[in-house]
Amino acid sequence: MAGDARDGGGTTGRKFAFDVLGRAAFQALSASKGLVLLPFIARSYGATGYGIWSQISITAALFGPLASLRLNEAVVRYLSGIDPGPRRGRVFFSCAIVTWVLSAVLLLAGGLWVRGLSVGMFGDPTLGRYVLLLLGVLASSVSFSLTMAYYRAISRITTSTVLSTIEMFATLAALIVVTGLLHGALEHALLVMIAIDLVLSVACLLDILRRDGGFGFSGSWVMKLLRYSLPLVPTAALYWVVDSSDRFVIVHFLGLDQAGVYSAAYRVTQIIKILVQPLSFVLLPVMASLWEQRRESEALGYLSKSLHAYILVAIPAVAGLTAIGSPLMVLLAGASEFEVSTSLVALLAVGELFAGIYQLWVYVLYVKERTPILIAFFAASAALNLVGNLFLVPRLGILGAAWATFLAYGLQTALVVSYARRLVAVPFPVSVTMRTCAAGALVYLSVAFLPGTGWTGIALRGAVGVGSYAVSILLLRLVRLRDLFRFVRRLQQ
Repeated sequence: MAGDARDGGGTTGRKFAFDVLGRAAFQALSASKGLVLLPFIARSYGATGYGIWSQISITAALFGPLASLRLNEAVVRYLSGIDPGPRRGRVFFSCAIVTWVLSAVLLLAGGLWVRGLSVGMFGDPTLGRYVLLLLGVLASSVSFSLTMAYYRAISRITTSTVLSTIEMFATLAALIVVTGLLHGALEHALLVMIAIDLVLSVACLLDILRRDGGFGFSGSWVMKLLRYSLPLVPTAALYWVVDSSDRFVIVHFLGLDQAGVYSAAYRVTQIIKILVQPLSFVLLPVMASLWEQRRESEALGYLSKSLHAYILVAIPAVAGLTAIGSPLMVLLAGASEFEVSTSLVALLAVGELFAGIYQLWVYVLYVKERTPILIAFFAASAALNLVGNLFLVPRLGILGAAWATFLAYGLQTALVVSYARRLVAVPFPVSVTMRTCAAGALVYLSVAFLPGTGWTGIALRGAVGVGSYAVSILLLRLVRLRDLFRFVRRLQQ
């Protein structure tokens, strides 16, 4: 990684662009995985079954940072600065040993408190078997995520993407067979997920040993990495409150079936995430490496370009998704009980837009090592989200949860962006944002009132939306043709 950066801005720029494009392809496939699984889970097990599935997913997201202590983030931040060899391997395996021990502790504790966790997760003490499966999902996913952090840290983005793609397709194929062809129980689908992540984790660990060796434990390196990662643990928990706690409120006020419907809507609007995740995945190790070389202005240049690119595609995507989100959900789930209001889709989609802007700007705090302040920012947004859900869900139903999410993400993003801009001189692209909002409005107007709610109609409306945005790009001069041609030529060099 560091070597790539030293070759000069052009080489790093081309590598950055290719890594982002490759990761974008994976994220598109990853989003498709969720959308493909939605009909299989929803049609096989109904809204209640999808509610159980989503509760397991979001609970694993809550306890994952406790099992890893966010050492995966520290690996990405620091491993790129260590030369290949036993020293780098020892640092990685030190982190791995810590996460394995913590996963074992959580497995033991969760096994002892099955009934209480079942009530908390599902509002039903008889679903304890799913709590045990949650613990398996947690341990296997944390192990796989740590190995992916290793490849990301050493700038093997292609390797990471290929392995993640293999994991995704293997999981997708196995779940389709279990749910769609064999009509197996939901428990069987979860066992398949656990087995795939464990097998791939072992394969990756063997490859890391082959690359660097160095299996062992370094207490001094663990302490250094923990000083960086530990402040991120409470921020992860608070982020979870903003992102996922609404499902728990919905379960206890409205039931598992409404949690399933809301989770399906959340899944559809998370399509917006595929637009930022390729950028954020590649951006952090690039910024971290350049920052270590004291090439701060170059690092901030990548942030500025990433923000510009994200805004250009995310805002019209929000507009188009708002127009077709609800009928798309009904088509995917195959049941009218999954129909939601346009307002709910819009609120969740804009919330995801805010979350993407946050995800890019927060890397300023990462490279400047100002992560402790995130605890205060997340505490404020988490408190707003939780209070908003408790107040609005009993009154507005799942629409109230969408409002709480929208407001919390907005506050969180505003706090991080305002603080980051005090630390570094990266202008917010206000002009581009306003013109892109105008283009997004045109996309919505061109799509929302077209007839057709079947697959053909949805496809036609999507095509019209893409066409209207293409026209808007030229009319509003969001992208200049000479800049596009220059970008293509640079990739070809």
